[in-house]
This record gives sequence, structure tokens and C-alpha cells, in this order.
Amino acid sequence: MTTRVDGDAITCEIERAKTGGLNATADDYVVNLHVADRIAERARAHLAAGDSHAETDTEDGTNAADTEDTSNT
Repeated sequence: MTTRVDGDAITCEIERAKTGGLNATADDYVVNLHVADRIAERARAHLAAGDSHAETDTEDGTNAADTEDTSNT
């Protein structure tokens, strides 16, 4: 798997000898990108607000499962 950033585009190339597991690999990658995007969005909001306790810390209800504590599962 190779990932490149070119301007506003992110390109990911996945090479595999066989197609088995390719769907799961791509799905995991997309989920990880979504989490990274949410983290970057919150960081930008904190920087823009100039306050580490900005309103973006409150639960927004969207994708709440992404941030749930799963350490006891």
C-alpha cells in the first residue's frame, strides 16, 4: 500500500498478489482516513478558536461510535 498527497488529492495504491482480502483492506483504509479527517477538523477548530476548550469538544452525535471507549471489549 502506497499513499501520496498531491495538492488537495490523496492517492492510495494497493498491490496484492491475489484479490482475497482486498475489500477489507480498502475498507479499513477508508475508515482510518475518516478518523484522521475528524481529528484534523477538530484541530483546525481549536486553532481557529484559540481555545483548547472550544465547543467542538462536545459530542456532535455524528459517528459517535468512532470515539467510544472499547478497551473492555
